[in-house]
Amino acid sequence: MIHNVTSLGMQCTGMPHQPITAMLTCLQESSTHILTAYGTSKEWYGGKKRQRERKLQLMGAGQGNGAAPTAYGLLSAAIIKVMALLGFGAVFTTAISLQTISVVCSMFVDNCDLWQSAKSTTSTGEDIVPQMQKAADAWEGCLAATGGALSPKKSFWYLVDYKWTGTQWDYCTKAEMPANLTMKDSKGVTHILC
Repeated sequence: MIHNVTSLGMQCTGMPHQPITAMLTCLQESSTHILTAYGTSKEWYGGKKRQRERKLQLMGAGQGNGAAPTAYGLLSAAIIKVMALLGFGAVFTTAISLQTISVVCSMFVDNCDLWQSAKSTTSTGEDIVPQMQKAADAWEGCLAATGGALSPKKSFWYLVDYKWTGTQWDYCTKAEMPANLTMKDSKGVTHILC
């Protein structure tokens, strides 16, 4: 969580910048020692040590910081809003009430499931793959801009489509719908997702 973007996310709710700046400055300038059963570690990191080594300040909201979950939620909400503004997501119509529901993703802590649906009932699974690739690229770009990165090792995807068998709807197989989705890791190396 890059601090300037985190600060903007918190300020969007109307929070004044002074307490945010105080919190983030404290996090950037703090020197951290590890407390163990044997006492406090002699080695430490952060703060002036990083400044002496001409390294960038540590980012993030700080583990145990009471404001961290809210800051993370606000930062995530901003990314989700960008994705919605770019037209990504899935649209569902409920069977009974016929209400339309738009969903960009479902998230839990640092795990996210991106959803992408076709714009038309006549679109095929293959038609949606380029849009899903654009969504994955946009998500990766938003994460990179806010201090995060994707992990291709922890990522996977599903392409779901149906076919009419003459008597019923059935799922298409992978062989009937070959497609690939790629993703960059934190070093910019592109990987094909399984």
